[in-house]
Amino acid sequence: MSTIRREFIVPDDLKAVHDRFHYSPGVLVGDTLYIAGQLGRDQDLNPIRDREAQFSAAFENVGKVLHAAGADFRHVVELETYFTHFQEDFPVVLAIKNRYFPTDGPHWTGWEVRKLVMGLRLEVKCTAVLTD
Repeated sequence: MSTIRREFIVPDDLKAVHDRFHYSPGVLVGDTLYIAGQLGRDQDLNPIRDREAQFSAAFENVGKVLHAAGADFRHVVELETYFTHFQEDFPVVLAIKNRYFPTDGPHWTGWEVRKLVMGLRLEVKCTAVLTD
């Protein structure tokens, strides 16, 4: 049985997550990049309280993982978002998402969940394919 070759993607700005929680923000397997759920936290891993800034930071963190793997938002084929306040937050998240995916975006599934860690309101998870 062969071993799956994985490259762990840990951008400099997200090393604290890796060090504290012992997981990689991204894992590259072949040409597929799996990005763990990204949250709107500051450099010290504290939740950003302003909801729009929190949502923007979650997408920015996705961008950091993509960039560290040599990719960008055009490579994203699947987007999953987890909301704790879907009705209130969806219009704001949609506007932010559209900044990163201004035309044809990826497959997108949104979930409303009861809670996220640290009282955060949004988590953004993606899969990207790094071929042209």
